[in-house]
Amino acid sequence: MKQILFIYRDSVVTELTKSILKSHNVESYGINEVTEDFSYLVNDLKPELVLIDEQLLDASKEIIEQSVQNCTFSESKWVLLTEDENRPNPFHLSYILPLKAKSIYEDLKDLVDSNLVKN
Repeated sequence: MKQILFIYRDSVVTELTKSILKSHNVESYGINEVTEDFSYLVNDLKPELVLIDEQLLDASKEIIEQSVQNCTFSESKWVLLTEDENRPNPFHLSYILPLKAKSIYEDLKDLVDSNLVKN
């Protein structure tokens, strides 16, 4: 695992996660609100995972859908960060919240190594 794009509502959680991942030599980039098409970030950074918080998805659904459609880099696995195991997932994979500081690196590595499942 080399690079992750982390789109999450809370900057404290984003920075903590980035710090933990950096200690494992994983570059991570965080966005705490979605106000514009961010596909250029995915296309430029080429992250292995794009993690999207369900609350930001609900608040900015059209922009996020547009961003997904405008991505030309297709190697990223898109992951919905959700508290509801039964929530319909528009992406490849799900991660059930809360994030766990002690296991976040291993949890995300498992997602990178997992097979894609389109719901």
